[in-house]
Amino acid sequence: MIVEVAESVFANNLFLVQLIKSSQKIGILAAITSFTPFSTIALAQFVGPTPRGINTSVEAARTTPIDTYIILTGSIIAHLLEDYYTFRDETGDIRVEISDGIWPGQPVTPKNIVRLVAEVERNSSGLVYLWVKSLEIVK
Repeated sequence: MIVEVAESVFANNLFLVQLIKSSQKIGILAAITSFTPFSTIALAQFVGPTPRGINTSVEAARTTPIDTYIILTGSIIAHLLEDYYTFRDETGDIRVEISDGIWPGQPVTPKNIVRLVAEVERNSSGLVYLWVKSLEIVK
């Protein structure tokens, strides 16, 4: 059974078919998996740009295209409602949405300096806000 499968799967590679035919024990499985492209795919890693964002300010964020990832450093100065807060840096204030899973597990006060990685969004009334993807306490 295994030989027939091997002959159909590896029809273009006579070496592999001969190797499988000559293998009589558990080595058959090792021979098949070590020569398939699937073993290479499992080890592949992406190397390239990621959505980490660009360093910017609140003022610049207001004119940044929607769905752009940005990095801001400043303070969370107020809780508005539910997951919405006011974030402030030296250029102004902006509304941010921070879900429960984003908080770093320790208290954050308006005196703390935080670094946000966020996606620029726009609500139904046209107001630009930031959807926070990560929050790090800097100081």
